[in-house]
Amino acid sequence: MKYKHSHYNIEFKVDDKKYIYNPYKGIFKLKDELYYAYNNLENASDKEKKILLDKKLIVDSKISEYGRVKLIRDISRLNEKQLFLSIAPTFSCNFLCEYCFVKKSNMLMNEDVEKEIVDFVEKRLKEGLKILRITWLGGEPLLNMESIKRLSIKFITLCDKYECDYSAFIITNGSLLTTEYIKIFKTLNINGIQITIDGSEVSHNLLRPMKKENSYKKIMKNLLSIEDLKFNLRINISKENLEDVNELIKYISNTNIKGKILDTHISPIYSTDYMNEETREKCLNNYEFAKMEINLIKEILVSGIAKKFDLLPMIVGSSKEVFWSFSIDPEGNVYKDEYYLGNKEYRIGKLKDISVNHMTNNRIAMECLNNNPIDNSKCEKCNVLPLCMGGNIQHFYESTHNSCSSIRYNIEEKLKLYVDRMDI
Repeated sequence: MKYKHSHYNIEFKVDDKKYIYNPYKGIFKLKDELYYAYNNLENASDKEKKILLDKKLIVDSKISEYGRVKLIRDISRLNEKQLFLSIAPTFSCNFLCEYCFVKKSNMLMNEDVEKEIVDFVEKRLKEGLKILRITWLGGEPLLNMESIKRLSIKFITLCDKYECDYSAFIITNGSLLTTEYIKIFKTLNINGIQITIDGSEVSHNLLRPMKKENSYKKIMKNLLSIEDLKFNLRINISKENLEDVNELIKYISNTNIKGKILDTHISPIYSTDYMNEETREKCLNNYEFAKMEINLIKEILVSGIAKKFDLLPMIVGSSKEVFWSFSIDPEGNVYKDEYYLGNKEYRIGKLKDISVNHMTNNRIAMECLNNNPIDNSKCEKCNVLPLCMGGNIQHFYESTHNSCSSIRYNIEEKLKLYVDRMDI
């Protein structure tokens, strides 16, 4: 059998040491003899080829790796044994974030809508559902905690009955968090919490203001005082807060908040069509973000807020592409993506309507499921495709922006940083 280098290998050097990264196996430091074998496959021994195969650095020369990526993506996104629901129990919010895509209202989800959701979940469970994942979001989801409680208890009961694996995640602004809520989350299998802080006090309050209070101080007070708290920190970056994110990192690193952070995610505030021109001009494009992302990662690692960072492959780029993935608004309207929540032009129906037949005859659903962001020559040639899977899906749909992920522009710098940090 003839072999070839994996298209997704990335070769780089650190202090004259040779490394190869493959997204499916990680980073390897190759000794000179193995590196020579890698570059002279026709003369490599069977033992050397086996090592390289095990590390996925070489593949069958007749295999299309791009075709395999697309196949695995389709197998995953069409899996009828899984169901992903993003549920907004309210569109009400006590923040006024200028980049938020949700159309706010004071409507709370009522028990009739809750019953529609439970009935839909039970129907899928009877059809053989084995994985149920819920994301609570808003608005600010904690403004309707009663719906979250009622639905969670019913989901847990049903999943126990039908032997389905269940877990939930909540995206909250953190201003309403209390010790009591953290206790409740544990009983409701809400196993993950994401809280966004966009820089220092000045920039955060500018980007994520409250009407009558200091949103930064309110969040920090909660994070400092709640002892049994573990959460994921998200920091959104724009031209407005770019210069003072380091102040946030420095502050957190000197408080007990540092030990409560499980993961830190830095993301650009993406320019999208729903924004006004003034807000769009404040956004960084992916290339601009890539240039400053490395320094921020270094700061986070040095501060101890994060011990490591991962470079793991993706299978699907967006929930929009997954057949059994939906977002539900407080009225029970169903959308293919949380980005569309509240924009009824993009609803695909009510939960009672959702079926294979309905989905395959609904224009919006079919557009979401059939528009493949990686089915193009640019993605086919790209060696970071498994880490990106088409990049920013909304930019792909709007087609007026470059959808490529920032990792396309800084992958080698990230790999060198990883090697340096992990002492490989």
